[in-house]
Amino acid sequence: MGDQISRENIVSRIKKVVVEVLRVEENKLSESSNFQEDLGADSLDIVTMLMSLEDEFKRQISDEEAKSLITIGATADFIMNQIDSPSSKQPQS
Repeated sequence: MGDQISRENIVSRIKKVVVEVLRVEENKLSESSNFQEDLGADSLDIVTMLMSLEDEFKRQISDEEAKSLITIGATADFIMNQIDSPSSKQPQS
């Protein structure tokens, strides 16, 4: 149960990544913030942000999954589902 974290915690960690990658002020971010339309992210910014999110949450995000991650809220929902899914557990080495 070590992966059990709150949605609030996930949103906070996503915002931290967005602030670092897109260089926007955290107080301008909300769950409905669209990465491209509201925050001005280009395709390279999106790739960089997704890689940072993979590192932050120790999860893989496929290209297909990435297409639906257009807002902070959608990204938080995706990560919550990944953490709750038994099939998403990382293999032990």
